[in-house]
Amino acid sequence: MTTRLELYVRSLSASEARTEQETVVEQLATLVERGLIDEYSVDVWGEELCQTGAIAETEPGRAALELVAEFRAWAEATGRSLTPFFERRTVHRPLTGEGSRLIIKLPVMTLAAYRDGELTFVAPCREGETVHSVGSLLDELLAEEHDAPEFEKRERSLPVYDSRPFRTNGD
Repeated sequence: MTTRLELYVRSLSASEARTEQETVVEQLATLVERGLIDEYSVDVWGEELCQTGAIAETEPGRAALELVAEFRAWAEATGRSLTPFFERRTVHRPLTGEGSRLIIKLPVMTLAAYRDGELTFVAPCREGETVHSVGSLLDELLAEEHDAPEFEKRERSLPVYDSRPFRTNGD
């Protein structure tokens, strides 16, 4: 059984989120070192994802939209919610002459867990009143070295979701 975590960040700039991003990447490396996961990747995406237009029709645009659709399908199949983390909205730009655009505002960080190529968890997400953040998921994994990670335990009885792994870095 192969476990892979994919971290998506808005940017790698020296912003307030930089410290948190670096902590998360260090935790991912620790998980690999301890044999709790097999591999991880870090991919950069923007603050927003436009659902229409020329950029949405490019290969990276389609791949990002498919990834978010995969996350939404997982949430729906498992009784979780990605709201408000992947907020959909319409943006009007009357000053530039552009028409309305449908966008998805992306979280600062998103962590997707895959087991044998199957999407098994996405953070951040909501499960009832509980919010599962990237940090809480990693803390849970690091705390359970001798047992199966909690997200694996929760997923065993859930329907199987056929995932299509997403790569932007040529992998």
